[in-house]
Formats: sequence, C-alpha cells, structure tokens
Amino acid sequence: EGVRRLTRTAGTFTGESGLIDGLPRAASVLAQTDLAIHRLHRADLDRLADDAALRTRTTLLLTVARTLSERLRLMGEHLLSL
Repeated sequence: EGVRRLTRTAGTFTGESGLIDGLPRAASVLAQTDLAIHRLHRADLDRLADDAALRTRTTLLLTVARTLSERLRLMGEHLLSL
C-alpha cells in the first residue's frame, strides 16, 4: 500500500517528469473522486514544435526542463532515503 505524499486539485497535472525526460514514472496516482483525464504523449509534444522557430525554442525549453526534472528526481530520491 502506498503512502500519500501529495494531494492534487482540479486543473493540475501529473507525469510531467516522464513527459520531459522519458524515464519511467516516479510515482503512482490514485483518484479519490471521479475525474476527467487527458493524456499527452511525448510524440504529441514534439508535433507541437513542427515549425522551425518553435522547434528551436522548444528544444531550448525542453533542455532546461530535462535538467530540472533530473534534479527533482535526485532530490526526491534523497528525501526518501532520509
């Protein structure tokens, strides 16, 4: 059985690290109420950057986001080890 670490509210999202860095999920999600979900695959995100100018900005932003995601995962692992 899992341990509740965070409660999300309407309009929020989860899975952003996996979307950005392509690594397996770092957590599981269990809904306490009915909800509507939308799934965004990495290929969908890549298609949003089909325009050359957008591709450059998206590449830059994803590089920064991957770095942040890696740092967050490492910090999470560290905190869980305490």
